[in-house]
Amino acid sequence: MVGTIVDDSRGAPLPNTVVTIPDLGRRWVTDSAGVFVIDSISLGTYLMSIRRVGYEAADGNFTVERSGSFEVSLRRQLPDFSSRGRIVGTVIDRSTRQPVAGAVVNVVEAGRQVLTDEQGGFAIQELPAGVLSLSVEMLGYATRREPISVEAGHTTSAQIALAVEPIELGPIVVEVRSNYLERVGFYRRARHAEGGWRWTEEEIDRWGTVFLSDVLRRAPGVTVHRGFAGVRVIGRRGCRMTIYLDGIRMGRGFDLDEIPRSTVGGLEVYQGVAIPIEYRGFSSRGFSSCGVILIWTRW
Repeated sequence: MVGTIVDDSRGAPLPNTVVTIPDLGRRWVTDSAGVFVIDSISLGTYLMSIRRVGYEAADGNFTVERSGSFEVSLRRQLPDFSSRGRIVGTVIDRSTRQPVAGAVVNVVEAGRQVLTDEQGGFAIQELPAGVLSLSVEMLGYATRREPISVEAGHTTSAQIALAVEPIELGPIVVEVRSNYLERVGFYRRARHAEGGWRWTEEEIDRWGTVFLSDVLRRAPGVTVHRGFAGVRVIGRRGCRMTIYLDGIRMGRGFDLDEIPRSTVGGLEVYQGVAIPIEYRGFSSRGFSSCGVILIWTRW
């Protein structure tokens, strides 16, 4: 049986779609043409599950009566946050660099106002995209009013320093983040994980590499072998590293260079004790003990 997964609206093939038949414990990943091949399957009806990032999940009965081909269309899933953004940040004392709790943070155009917590942190959700006016007030400090850019579907991170005396200050430090990467823990691991290597889409684009395997060559202890059977990535232990695509573990036959570089929003590499606990193997000699590669797409 030969199956093809396509986009519902455009009819375009959808590569890197994960197709599973749970009853048989079998899984396939579509190739660059959106095609996967089911071989050695008995006649009968099975539950089929289809998953792809950015598309609605598809689950249903699949009946095998004879060999042939079929096509499944997936409908694109629009995230709820596609037209809105948010601001998260920290308010600190300019001199001591300590957090300022209880400061009033106000986005004038949106009429949204919050107080900073004990760590000086704040978050303002569901903001319209565009350049907004952010003000911060706290008794004993000079009020700060600064323009800040909010992008749809992204998180703007800001660190705001308050001065006791009304003196000229430097600009607010702003970093625009992907909401998706924040949800899957990319930035949290960047802040707290010891060891490992991480690259954002901006860094990957800046290097201008053609294949993801070329980016991985930048990680110490990682060796990339490219051959007729695809790309193999070897860790410092001399064994093959495990690849996760948007949190789903790929099989050994998966070729990461089939993923267009332009669709990648973040890339992480971990080996040894630096491997995040949720991606470690089930034993000390498990598949993931050789190291893991986490690929996150843009959406």
